[in-house]
Amino acid sequence: MARVADYQSVITSTCRALRGAVSSHLRSVQVEWNDHQIDIYCFFDGPISEDDEEDMGVAASEVAADFSGHMVDEHCIRADYPERIIPTNNDRHIVFLRKEASS
Repeated sequence: MARVADYQSVITSTCRALRGAVSSHLRSVQVEWNDHQIDIYCFFDGPISEDDEEDMGVAASEVAADFSGHMVDEHCIRADYPERIIPTNNDRHIVFLRKEASS
């Protein structure tokens, strides 16, 4: 039986999947989902390395293992500091946010 993708389970699964995968270039991770899809948005400062892409892919695979009834996609996006990173809609939730100097 597939696990229900509710707020607590998706946030907890994503946090667990990120353990050991957060590089110094990762600025933010945001997640949104519906009944069939989970999207993980990973924002990086500077060029995105192959290692960063691979780490985020592994994290997405770990989330997918928790929700067999959902497609899970990760999106690695370059967003250089000081560009603001804010969720684009109310359905996207911040899971990780790097501490940065305020402007």
